[in-house]
Amino acid sequence: MRYDVAIVGAGPAGCAAALVLRQAGLQVCLIDAVKETPFKVGESLPGAAVRLLHKLGIASIASLLKPTDYRPCHANVSAWGDDRWVYTDAVFNPEGGGWHLNRPNFDTALREKALERGAELYHGKVESIVTASSPVTHHLQCRLEQSALPHSIEASWLIDATGRAGWVSKKMGAKRTRTDQQMAVIGWLRTEKEDLQQTTTLKSVPDGWWYTNRLPGAMRVVALHGLPSTIAQMVKNPWSFVAACNRTGLLPGGVKIENLLTHLRATDASVSRPDRVGGQGWLAVGDAALSFDPLSSQGIFFALYSGIRGAETILACAEKPDNTAAALANYANIVQKVCAANVRARIHYYSAEQRYINNPYWQHIQSATKEFLKTTCLQNQ
Repeated sequence: MRYDVAIVGAGPAGCAAALVLRQAGLQVCLIDAVKETPFKVGESLPGAAVRLLHKLGIASIASLLKPTDYRPCHANVSAWGDDRWVYTDAVFNPEGGGWHLNRPNFDTALREKALERGAELYHGKVESIVTASSPVTHHLQCRLEQSALPHSIEASWLIDATGRAGWVSKKMGAKRTRTDQQMAVIGWLRTEKEDLQQTTTLKSVPDGWWYTNRLPGAMRVVALHGLPSTIAQMVKNPWSFVAACNRTGLLPGGVKIENLLTHLRATDASVSRPDRVGGQGWLAVGDAALSFDPLSSQGIFFALYSGIRGAETILACAEKPDNTAAALANYANIVQKVCAANVRARIHYYSAEQRYINNPYWQHIQSATKEFLKTTCLQNQ
């Protein structure tokens, strides 16, 4: 099969790119194993994302999701740098406090929207990529579900939407840099009837920081971000996770281990990026282009934003092939500026916690973030 653009990965970034490209009339396919799961990391969508949804031809969050798939976030609540809880009401944000999502259903809805608009989906994974340089044509060998034989796909452009793995980017020779060693242990819990809190809640502690949101479907996500050694201990011992959470006072009613809905999950929570976000006939979007610290709550927003800007870059290259190098450089500069702004904000927030400055986690995260800003994010600026 022959396409103008093949997108590897059908998450929010890949689907956003597909929607923009289909609006312009290009032939697009998505390639993804699409593993359905009731639990997925990343559930916060800021109010500013409405502007991005409009660019995708989606009128509102209500037109994309069922009412049971999202909850408004009324405030941010934090105890950071101080034991006192500080409330920032969403009423002070002109674009609102955003939403806490049923993330799997959000991803499914975006994917279904892309298919409605004419994108095609291949359930499977790419096993190899061979590129013919003149003219640029990518030959993908895919192993599809329920197929004994490899499937061949050709495309003029490839979009890497494979998340932090950045699989396509690596195949194209890009090398990824991590800011630090931060990881997170995440638990999804059944909520109690008295749990009516609709805030994003954060608290810093000596060995990292805690985070929680109440989700649609009578669930709550609770996570601790820390060094790998701390996270590994928590994953091995859920009782330790629950006890440590309850010592923080993160939730007035505490956490009960019998309310855990699945095994605790460990995940990478560092900032990372490849040394290149595009090249001849390819570019990266979403986490493949730049992964965020969960503290920013910008993961889904950047996925949509970069998917849109990446697709617009490909359209610019198609319109003026002689200007391809400049268009790719402009896209790389956009990602670079987002990275630098994010890491500067990260320095600001982590430096605000001075109580634990001699603890290993805080020493590591502050020094590593400053070094990353100096050596990576400010290059070519």
